[in-house]
Amino acid sequence: MPTIDCDIVIQAGHENTPDNKTGGESKWGKEIEWTPIVANEAVRVLRAAGVNVIKEDASIKSSTRKYKCKLAVFVHFDDSDTGGSGPSVGYPVDAGNEATAAQWKALYSRYFPFGSAWREDNFTEDEAKYYGYGRTSTTIAEFLIEFGDLQSERQALWMRSNLLWMGRLLAYFLSRRLGLENIQLPDAPQDGAPSNAPSAAPQLPSLHETISAAGGASPAGMSCSNGWQITGYFTASEDMYNGPLQTVHIPGEDEVKFPADFLHHVMIEGWGKTRFGWYLGWDQGWVRGTGALNALGKPLKIGSLAVDKKAIALGTTVTIPSLPAPWDKQVFVADDTGGAIQGKHLDVYCGDGPVAQKETYRITMSNMRVCT
Repeated sequence: MPTIDCDIVIQAGHENTPDNKTGGESKWGKEIEWTPIVANEAVRVLRAAGVNVIKEDASIKSSTRKYKCKLAVFVHFDDSDTGGSGPSVGYPVDAGNEATAAQWKALYSRYFPFGSAWREDNFTEDEAKYYGYGRTSTTIAEFLIEFGDLQSERQALWMRSNLLWMGRLLAYFLSRRLGLENIQLPDAPQDGAPSNAPSAAPQLPSLHETISAAGGASPAGMSCSNGWQITGYFTASEDMYNGPLQTVHIPGEDEVKFPADFLHHVMIEGWGKTRFGWYLGWDQGWVRGTGALNALGKPLKIGSLAVDKKAIALGTTVTIPSLPAPWDKQVFVADDTGGAIQGKHLDVYCGDGPVAQKETYRITMSNMRVCT
């Protein structure tokens, strides 16, 4: 059977299983019944927005169907023996997969009211080596979602009340990863959404004004090439997170406790603003700073760009005219680096806080045109 092209493929785990593996279940619900509800709603919303999305099920395991798409998502619910598990993500180890999974976790964490239940990435071998990965070839990312633990009464009751909402949130997230803006962030879920969860898509006037003020037309005489991967990063703020506290040691400082999910984002993004007003950084160890700094030791700002120095030298002026507005008019300067930034991969600094975090989703794209 020939490979099928699409924007997104979404699989409902265990639905139409060919091998009697029906997934987890508890007295509050069954995975094989819940995954199609989430997947079908996500597909409905995406198709209404004009996205070429394909719904799959577990029968793909025994078929010859294969997909070439931008994104692939596999929907599941966990089923622990004790009710002591929670949401998690799995993916083949790859920078694009890890970044996309981290962005999903950041979004879902804003609503999932049991933050301490989160499990680490690739929590089980099945998550890391899921059979569905062998059926998809993606240009942005592929990952598996465990929405929560069926054996936990409080999680299961919350999830059962919000299955359609989960599908809508997933559709919103995936549309933004495609660079679209025609799907609205769904209203907050029922029964236990944290008070800091936004009820509508954040607006970006201040960020856009900043970009417009700092940007401008691309300088003449630039050389352009295609095939670049663009991602975004931001400065996390401790007040965005409420996970369990974890102690860290900062050289020259006493041991300090921070939310574990805040520390996770600092390790990914590079810097985070603490409740004390100073900044916590990660560079193979924890460091303290007066601000979020680039690879040159200077403050990060709109227009900062992380690059692979072998591909683009630090100090180079860069434009990315294929990005959505207003970033398409921004003149960047290559002034930062990152361990995951290799080859034709650029990481755009989007600012600080939740609005900037949301903007990172919108600008993450593949096969983009870059001028230097």
